[in-house]
Amino acid sequence: CKRNQACRRLEKWLETKWKPISGVRAIDRSCAMAFAEHLANEGLSAKTRWNVLSILGGCWNLLARGYDDINNPWKLVAPISHESEKGNAFTYEEVQRIFAIADKIGHEWGLACRIAASTGLRYGDVANLRAEHIVDGCIRTMPSKTKAHKIQVCIPLPREIVAMLPTHTTGYLMPEQERIYRLHYREAPFSDILKLAKIDPNKYTFHSFRHYFRTQLSRAGVSQEVAMKLGGWTQSKTADRYDHHDYLEALSQAVQNAWNKK
Repeated sequence: CKRNQACRRLEKWLETKWKPISGVRAIDRSCAMAFAEHLANEGLSAKTRWNVLSILGGCWNLLARGYDDINNPWKLVAPISHESEKGNAFTYEEVQRIFAIADKIGHEWGLACRIAASTGLRYGDVANLRAEHIVDGCIRTMPSKTKAHKIQVCIPLPREIVAMLPTHTTGYLMPEQERIYRLHYREAPFSDILKLAKIDPNKYTFHSFRHYFRTQLSRAGVSQEVAMKLGGWTQSKTADRYDHHDYLEALSQAVQNAWNKK
């Protein structure tokens, strides 16, 4: 759960970077400001920092309902700008460098990066993929960002990646990635891969694969309608579950074309 992840991130920082505290009452505004600065120094985007700090603020609001002497120190430390940022797309050459470094590092990073580059899925959705989500060479899942609208995506995988998939049929597709995501809260270790690939982690994140995927679809001449179905992109807040059956052949060809586009 996101509350647990945010609290664990704060707890780890308190243990290693801040003075010992006796409880939540000892976390004052100066402590909250220092933690917010720490998140910024880690290179997290304004949106991600706003999410973490807002979640912590919600936790303190819940505590304040039961205890009169608890004040919420998180109200004034969240970034002013928290709207989704446009972000940067990797180039084809950068993606190949990332793949090479990820393969050397291991821990399923090579497969995770390839899945992200060929599907546009966010890191949390990649790390939490289950073997059951792979059906006939396609990923069929409901991304975390679109669950509220019940938007399911069906993304055919390139043949090269299908051949790399593990053979187990139940459980997490990449157990090590699920553990990394759960323990490190999203994508902190990925910045090390970017550094080794000579890519600025202050300008690029794992989410840049999503921008790369969309860019590749455009370069491959994929229509807007097909691209939206692949990525689950929609401007309608009342969008219902997509019916991908009639589009599967077009989706498969679109992904294969985008994957091979240099």
